[in-house]
Amino acid sequence: MGHRVGLFNYATQQTGGHVDFDHFLLSDTLTAQGRPLDTSRLDAAMAYAAALDEADHPADAWATMLDAPERALSYQLARLGVLRAELPVTVDVRARCVAGRAHLAVQARNDHDAPVDIVLETAYGARSVPDVAPGAHAYQQFNARDSAVPAGTVTVQVIGTVDGRTVATVRTTNHPAADC
Repeated sequence: MGHRVGLFNYATQQTGGHVDFDHFLLSDTLTAQGRPLDTSRLDAAMAYAAALDEADHPADAWATMLDAPERALSYQLARLGVLRAELPVTVDVRARCVAGRAHLAVQARNDHDAPVDIVLETAYGARSVPDVAPGAHAYQQFNARDSAVPAGTVTVQVIGTVDGRTVATVRTTNHPAADC
């Protein structure tokens, strides 16, 4: 795992030169969840990297050490939650006719390795299914209370734990129209 920054310069008069990135601005808030980050370990890793001096190390060791701060940064970013975790889920939605009435059948399979809570939401209602086991399904057939249902979307929210953190994943799936 690594983080690389690329800067492309297409010289028109003279080739050569270099660019040195000395500063990265990282937000102290996860924008997706709006939670503050504890950046103390990241700050310590960056301070250590900034304190390295080529003159203090043999040439062959210096070449190896150049990658060490980048690996430390990658590790700290992962620990801080900047690299977003998602819960795997498979969603299937079908519009069907039952006794002359339109229905939406919504099924979500827990593809995670631990139990999760699943919420199925449609224009015709919602259902919460707690503690869905790995490989098991949450299912609900929603009655549109009409002979037709227009094409639309269904939202499935999955809440579970990844590496000791509560994670929520939202999937939106289109469904076809049905005319009974």
